[in-house]
Amino acid sequence: TIFPAIVLVFLALPSIRLLYLIDESFNPFILITKKDMVYCLTIDKIIFITIVTRLIFTPILFIIYAMTLLNKSQRHWNFILYVWGRKRYTN
Repeated sequence: TIFPAIVLVFLALPSIRLLYLIDESFNPFILITKKDMVYCLTIDKIIFITIVTRLIFTPILFIIYAMTLLNKSQRHWNFILYVWGRKRYTN
């Protein structure tokens, strides 16, 4: 386990050196500054992630629910719907 660590150190040191050499340019072409609006950005990011998650997982849950209606004899679909927090209505 010591050999991979030594190899990683020898790979990381030139990369870090190159990163700092690129960062210290004397005449920057573009200067980007950032405002401190972290709270608003995190809320916007959380809302975006929630919307994207719903858009991705709603069709998946619909497919799982449709499969449970088609395959009422299979018990593992009940478990999947239970894990996802959905109720399965049986006739």
